[in-house]
Amino acid sequence: WVAVSSRLPHRSAAACKHKFHSKDISTEQKGKWTKEETDRLVDLVSEHGLDMTLIKPHFPNRTVQQIKGHWTHAQPDLKKGRFTPEETLEMVKYATLYGTRSWVRIAEHMPGRTGPQLRKKFGKLSQ
Repeated sequence: WVAVSSRLPHRSAAACKHKFHSKDISTEQKGKWTKEETDRLVDLVSEHGLDMTLIKPHFPNRTVQQIKGHWTHAQPDLKKGRFTPEETLEMVKYATLYGTRSWVRIAEHMPGRTGPQLRKKFGKLSQ
């Protein structure tokens, strides 16, 4: 792995080894998720929560990172529109309480909103 990492700037031998063993490039599926995959993911999360040890086997050609990333956008109760004034006030209240590095924790108090949505909205308010 030292020989491999010597050809890759900013990569250690350990990082190259980890990347090689953590991913089966030949079977990884790229691209858009099908409706069937999304529906299966929604069902599995409602049954098991976000326990990837129980969900990943149902998606052999998807990585855990792909599954988690897709869930961020596939949640059935996810709000995708503008924030209401009430939501904005609530977000500011929790950001004051927990700080601006705890967006996942803040999102727990705001059903339908994700940590990244809240962080982005807060950033726009701070400008």
